[in-house]
Amino acid sequence: MRINFEKSALLIIDVQDSLIPHIYEPEQMVQKVIWLCQLAQHLVLPIVVSEHCVDKIGGTNQAVMDATNGAPVFQKRSFSAVRDGIIKRTSLKDKAHIIVCGMESHVCVLQTCLDLLAEGKTVYLVRDAVSSRKLSDLELAVDRLKQAGAIIVSAEMVAFELMASADHPRFSTVLKQLIK
Repeated sequence: MRINFEKSALLIIDVQDSLIPHIYEPEQMVQKVIWLCQLAQHLVLPIVVSEHCVDKIGGTNQAVMDATNGAPVFQKRSFSAVRDGIIKRTSLKDKAHIIVCGMESHVCVLQTCLDLLAEGKTVYLVRDAVSSRKLSDLELAVDRLKQAGAIIVSAEMVAFELMASADHPRFSTVLKQLIK
């Protein structure tokens, strides 16, 4: 199934500063999340950010927050943002296609995506924009989500599917961003 722009939103899960230094390839993951935020800004795609136990582990990385340009932040205590009501309380309620990035893949990303799938959402997991502390946990989470029905994509696949054509008014802007 192809990503449909009108049906889509970007969900950034728990890219929090105190956790970032402990994950596998943190710089690559954070840069891809920022890139997806910039893409969403260019295309005017809704963005929702979740933060887990912010009182204990701190907030979202400032560079990521800056790239979201004021996107709503959803506070959660459950590992799954869906359990805490993210669908009902954000723009995700009106979107069928949820593009997911963030961390940790085997905990909050996994449980949120499984619950999104259970709610009938189509989940696009951006493989180059998710991570965990251990590579083995990242790989297991991606495999499990694929088996559960999530569609595994890359950030670049997301960009081209959302635009659908070289005639898209933002195509040249996004292409320049890709070539950087």
